[in-house]
Amino acid sequence: MASLVLGLLACVVPLLPVNLDQVRAYTPFPLAVAGLALAVVGLVGRRRGKAVAVVGAILSVIALALGTIMVGNTVIDESTQTSAPAIRHLPRGYEATIRTGPNSPVRTCPAATAVVGDASSR
Repeated sequence: MASLVLGLLACVVPLLPVNLDQVRAYTPFPLAVAGLALAVVGLVGRRRGKAVAVVGAILSVIALALGTIMVGNTVIDESTQTSAPAIRHLPRGYEATIRTGPNSPVRTCPAATAVVGDASSR
């Protein structure tokens, strides 16, 4: 019965509408692993309630898959976010220095190429 409760909690807790900004993707793992361990204990030997242990194991596996998907989405979201600065309009002849991240190389470009819709290009 404990594996069923832990598996159900592991599936539901990450989807609750509460503020778990940095922790939400990782909440299914401890509950699902504990539920899976208790399901294995419930399935071994001559015991009653093996169907409940099987359902708990299935819910725990679903929770592990849900947690893996959530962590993968978090990693993908963090890797695709860019911190590129907005291009500022500079007077002709100046250069713009662009740094996209803390460890990225500095790139310079002439202001004429950085300015979009320059009057002299018409």
